[in-house]
Amino acid sequence: MKAIDYYLRENYLSTSEENRYMANVVKKKTVEQEELINIMLGKNTTVTRQDTLVVMDLLKETVMEQILSGFPVKTDLFKANVSIRGSFVSSDDSFDSTRHKVCVNIKPADDFKADLIKNAQVEHVDPNQSQPFIRQVFDYESQELRDDLASGALIGLKGGNFTEENRETRVYLTREGETDKIAVGKIYQVKGRSILCFLPDNLEAGEYSISVVIGEGAKANQGTYDNSLTIS
Repeated sequence: MKAIDYYLRENYLSTSEENRYMANVVKKKTVEQEELINIMLGKNTTVTRQDTLVVMDLLKETVMEQILSGFPVKTDLFKANVSIRGSFVSSDDSFDSTRHKVCVNIKPADDFKADLIKNAQVEHVDPNQSQPFIRQVFDYESQELRDDLASGALIGLKGGNFTEENRETRVYLTREGETDKIAVGKIYQVKGRSILCFLPDNLEAGEYSISVVIGEGAKANQGTYDNSLTIS
């Protein structure tokens, strides 16, 4: 599981020796709906992109419909309802958009919030370093985003923070259950948000993790793709 990166900064509002520093969570690129769909597809290859889009659109339409009908809505992710803000001069007074406002109230579902807190893992990082991250793997032969690949395939990694000045960017595979890193066959192009490379042509079939490593030694920055790659 990925960690929540944080760094410490001095707390100038406190004079207590026990409260000299406070944690700031490292701001990362926002994961938008399209990326969420790609991640979901990587976790379940039996569901098509169109099916996922239809379900998400239908969920949005249905939730909005129920809230606008005055019903509170509770899902596994959030709870939502509406309220009306503003003062009324008498019991016969009516809603007036110049004096009153409909407010939407949304907060995380209790179970979802508790699960996030329970499963959160954090890591103290240097605030001047940005960890690379892999969002998607693109197979150039099939022209698809996919996690099942052939040995020797030309692939594109999409994500961010793939380059740092005066530091080399490398890509490694690690077979499930093993610790040895296997360098990719050849890296053709490295940009801040994409890497083009060949997988080794002699990979044994199995499950692998793929990582981007920038720099060397203890100060190297590494980002690992959340999903496993299946090599056939």
